[in-house]
Amino acid sequence: MCLLTGCIMPTPYQSDGLRGSYTQTKFDKDVFMIYFAGNPYTNFERTFDFTMLRSAEVCLEHGYGYFTIETGNAGTSFGGSAAGFLIRAYSQKPEKVLSFDAAFLKQSVKAKYHLQ
Repeated sequence: MCLLTGCIMPTPYQSDGLRGSYTQTKFDKDVFMIYFAGNPYTNFERTFDFTMLRSAEVCLEHGYGYFTIETGNAGTSFGGSAAGFLIRAYSQKPEKVLSFDAAFLKQSVKAKYHLQ
């Protein structure tokens, strides 16, 4: 049945996918640009959550435990939804600024979407 209908599905969590994906660029030892683009069937909440998930993963992969969003942009169009965050990673939780615990966020988003 899927072959006949084209399987209309939201973008899965993946890198380099034809139906949407995430990317990241390292600008400094602790500064990264994280981007996620979804297909037309991916709602904004999922796009935002997957951008946050990739931000958390990048922090953990580079030995950091927390991150802040320095600047960001997100939106939707007929082509799908997309979000991009410039994040700064920290070893210790920064004070007096909104920050995210990378391990907690990763676990939370993966549980929400039943990801491994």
